[in-house]
Amino acid sequence: MPPLLEEETEIDERVPDFVNIEQALQWAIDKNRVVKIFYVTRGRKRGRGGKILKRERGISRADGGGVNIHRIVEPHHIYKAGNGNTILITYDRSVRHIRAFIVNNIYDYNFTKNRKT
Repeated sequence: MPPLLEEETEIDERVPDFVNIEQALQWAIDKNRVVKIFYVTRGRKRGRGGKILKRERGISRADGGGVNIHRIVEPHHIYKAGNGNTILITYDRSVRHIRAFIVNNIYDYNFTKNRKT
């Protein structure tokens, strides 16, 4: 039986429903798809009073002190870190650098287009 179909994308390819975000990201890697991820940074105290990163100034804080951000990424690899976190390695088009994201901190995603475009 073919997978359930959820939406059509710009390049007229149907995207299946996924059980979890990790499965969706693996599909994006396999299909060379660009993904817009919605991510929450995890706030933590650093030194006296905590450190606010320059890029986080002026952005409202989420519960726990983190910041909600979105990035347009080309996912390349997923692996399990020694501390148990599942890590997504990407080329981040938003900042034009290779970046790593903790998969559990990604709370939503949208497929955009084929990596070739």
